[in-house]
Amino acid sequence: WWIEDRALVAEASAAQEARYQGDAWDARIERWLVSERKPANVGVGQFEDWQERFVPRAQPLTDVSIGEVLEQALGIETAKWTRADQMRVGAFFRARKWVKYRTTTPPREWRYMAPGTPGR
Repeated sequence: WWIEDRALVAEASAAQEARYQGDAWDARIERWLVSERKPANVGVGQFEDWQERFVPRAQPLTDVSIGEVLEQALGIETAKWTRADQMRVGAFFRARKWVKYRTTTPPREWRYMAPGTPGR
């Protein structure tokens, strides 16, 4: 059966969102979507001290793959990815209502697009 009453759909959606259990990776993924790591010299005078700093992106990322998140946001090497890791990242995007789609050009991969992004 399907819920067709709009008020019930909204209520069911709110109840589902309330049950979402956050993940330890959520904050890291959210930070990566809006900022990128750049090397910065924080040394004093002639003493260099290069460190990675988060710098805001000109535009937040709105179209990403699970692989990009695992590798770039979480720093997990490709050989160490597990199905559970991929499911955790997918749950992050589903909870935020990102749209999953498959690219039409090689390599045909599954990607997520932010809600309200033009083009899909």
